[in-house]
Amino acid sequence: MNIAIITNESKDIDGKVSRAASLLLREAGANVLEIANTETIPSGIDFAITFGGDGTLLHAARQTAYSQTPILGVNVGTLGYLAELEPSEISMLTQLLTGNYHIEKRMLLSLKLIRDGQTILNDICLNDAVVTHGDIMRVIPLTLYCDGMEVKSFRGDGIIASTPTGSTAYSLSAGGPIVDPQSDSILLTPLSAHALYAKSFVFSDQRTVDIQVGELENRSAYLSSDGFDAHRLHTGDIVRLSRSEHSVSLVKLKNEGFFSLLYRKL
Repeated sequence: MNIAIITNESKDIDGKVSRAASLLLREAGANVLEIANTETIPSGIDFAITFGGDGTLLHAARQTAYSQTPILGVNVGTLGYLAELEPSEISMLTQLLTGNYHIEKRMLLSLKLIRDGQTILNDICLNDAVVTHGDIMRVIPLTLYCDGMEVKSFRGDGIIASTPTGSTAYSLSAGGPIVDPQSDSILLTPLSAHALYAKSFVFSDQRTVDIQVGELENRSAYLSSDGFDAHRLHTGDIVRLSRSEHSVSLVKLKNEGFFSLLYRKL
């Protein structure tokens, strides 16, 4: 069995936790490959294990989604909401070799940035895609569409498009709903909207949702996916969101329910 150990060295100082896990897995008979979180995960990996915070897992998940490699997080960060294990629980990793685990499939959002009729960016996200203003606190005009029909126009700090998995991340702090991560839906939560009825929207995963940027004038706006790679937006740009054909396979070693985890972590 080939297992990739992916370490965020700024979190797991000196690789203390990841090295202990590597030794444990090798002694159990696994072939372990140790890589930094900035490196590419090679093909032929049976499991990917991240050591860091949620950002480390989100970064790795962007790769494992295409290969369908199951991924598991060990929390060496702060919150670690997506992580399955704490450092004190790494002995449970041997369950990977005995088959004592299950897989949870999590939907991804596919996002496209369309400018002047041309797609200039294709990306995916496990948690959320965010359109927000720049450093200067000026509201930006946005219009939300569902399957080509206008839903709402508003001015505000931006908008969060999230998966059910991401409903307990940035979207939650902005007043969005908590959604069962096993459900299939697309959530849109406006940020500090200057509109009476600009509340969260929950769309079927079969819908296509567009966010169109209005006249920015001397304002700036940006698009980011799972907190990575901010792309500057122009007036008239369209961010198109739909369910991705890919998914993330999260490894579960425990039988802890969603709401138990929610209340324990948050």
